[in-house]
Amino acid sequence: MTQLVRKLFSLNLSVMRLFGFYPTKNYKNIYRVYAYTVYIFFVVPTPILTSLYLLFGENVDLALVAQNAFSIGETGCFVFKLLQFIRNSDKIRRCIYMVESPIFTNYVKTQEQIMDDCVHVCTRNSNFFQFFCILTAASWAAVPLFGKEYRLPLDIWLPYDVTRGGLPYILSYIFLVSGVSIDSVLNGAIDPLIGGLLYYAATQIKILKNNLENITKYAEEQLLSEMKGEDNYEKIIELKSKIVYQRLKFCVKLHKTILNFVEEYEGTFTSMVFVQFSASVVVICISCLQLIIVEPFTMSFFSMVIFINAVLMEILFYCYYGTILFEESFSLTTSAYMSEWYEYSLKSKRGLIIFMERCKKPIIVTSGKILDLSLDTFTTILRRSYSLLAVLKNY
Repeated sequence: MTQLVRKLFSLNLSVMRLFGFYPTKNYKNIYRVYAYTVYIFFVVPTPILTSLYLLFGENVDLALVAQNAFSIGETGCFVFKLLQFIRNSDKIRRCIYMVESPIFTNYVKTQEQIMDDCVHVCTRNSNFFQFFCILTAASWAAVPLFGKEYRLPLDIWLPYDVTRGGLPYILSYIFLVSGVSIDSVLNGAIDPLIGGLLYYAATQIKILKNNLENITKYAEEQLLSEMKGEDNYEKIIELKSKIVYQRLKFCVKLHKTILNFVEEYEGTFTSMVFVQFSASVVVICISCLQLIIVEPFTMSFFSMVIFINAVLMEILFYCYYGTILFEESFSLTTSAYMSEWYEYSLKSKRGLIIFMERCKKPIIVTSGKILDLSLDTFTTILRRSYSLLAVLKNY
């Protein structure tokens, strides 16, 4: 990891590399074999065994379905997400390291605070969400420990009976908890990473807006450093106009690079985010149904409350930062107008007008080319979950 990537996503990439889902360049094939091993033996079995239990188990009622269906939806969604990280590791790495494009790191000292705020937000989200995911897994795994019977955290199909306790129960419990814990830890690394890349794009828009609003100011600072001792007024005016035009060209190039970055981001993560949104409708609904069924203020109740909050936070990362990116890009024309454009040369004025016309179209990131990453989509997911919950409560 290079310096900026390390600052932004050190925890995320370290966790992913620990389980083989972010391979190094030197040992790519070894990491891929390791990632597939973790994937096949720990990630895939949980939703499959739980589904088999619901299909072939006896006395399966709505309460039992609600108790297990939310985990099928969440872990099943994660099966798809992790497979993309294995198969498209090079594409994901390329998208992540676009944050260190030379033009992205070319900002003046007064803009360093904007980037520092971005680093703070990304690291804060990663640390907090990772802690919340670990807390969710721990509370879920602790539920059977407060009961009098030998039960696993999830009802899964097994060719032997674990209700008698002993070594079969212990090994099955360790296997199930290990698989879900790996899912949780990886989930705590991946979702803030994907949301953080969106916020980084929004941060670059903020830097672009600052450049647009202060083109004249930064041009004069550059002029002072290049024209020390020069007293020819005409040469000074000519050079200033040239510097202003060059800085305007830089803004156009920066905007184009941001658009390329967002396009690369959408092409890399759009299918993952769409699957997450689709699964979240069912997961939130079933989780709320389970919350109604379980006895209040028990360990199962608190575990479900923590889980629901984790799912809501998970999809909020995408929707909230997608909205920020949209709003920042939408106000680009305002920032361009706030500059001292009336002092520009005719050539610069024409260039600014063309640039403002291009900026009239805000940046909208989609999931699956269907849903926008916005707070409107977040509320839509909640409404669909509630509608489904209202239907299930009647049965």
